[in-house]
Amino acid sequence: MPNLAAHLQSLVQGEIEIRGRYAPEEVDDTREKDKFILTLFEAKNLAKADTFGLSDPFCIVKLDERIVGQTEVISNDLNPVWRNANFDISFPVGEDALTQASVLEILVYDSDL
Repeated sequence: MPNLAAHLQSLVQGEIEIRGRYAPEEVDDTREKDKFILTLFEAKNLAKADTFGLSDPFCIVKLDERIVGQTEVISNDLNPVWRNANFDISFPVGEDALTQASVLEILVYDSDL
């Protein structure tokens, strides 16, 4: 492929529906950990990445460059719906807790690329 970067940039399109919920955890009657529960529901209008006009999408969820989970691959679908795509992201309370600078990423890829 002559210009791979341009081709990959052309694949950036679509929407994803997510829901997040903060859920403090108690460990031994003290709050030592906090938890954020992320649910991925669906994506819509994804780019056609495969030769025959569809994609095989899946998502990778990252928090501060650390992979916290991955969805299943949905074959041949530009509007995938994920079932049971829940990610529990636990983090310590205090100095190592999430900060305003923490970055949550949801990356959608085609399994063939």
